[in-house]
Amino acid sequence: MGNLLNCPRCGAVFARDRHDLCKTCVEKENQQLNLLKKYLEGNPDAQLKDLVRVTGVAEEVILSYVRQNRLISVVDAPALTILCEECKTPIV
Repeated sequence: MGNLLNCPRCGAVFARDRHDLCKTCVEKENQQLNLLKKYLEGNPDAQLKDLVRVTGVAEEVILSYVRQNRLISVVDAPALTILCEECKTPIV
């Protein structure tokens, strides 16, 4: 059995296995990713504001999935490319 930790998202105590979140938060994250991927498959040119409005997933959550390459690696969505804040070169 893994170490007992508090989930960084909801604060619940859980036994860490392969995830750094509790089971409930992992399931919520998977649901959000699936919702975003499904929408992007039919709307690959969707802008970030469209994703937030249609899916209800927070902008910072979507951007974290993009930074972790968990969203764009599956769906080609050019509007979700993250640019370097200094030189504006795509970094993802």
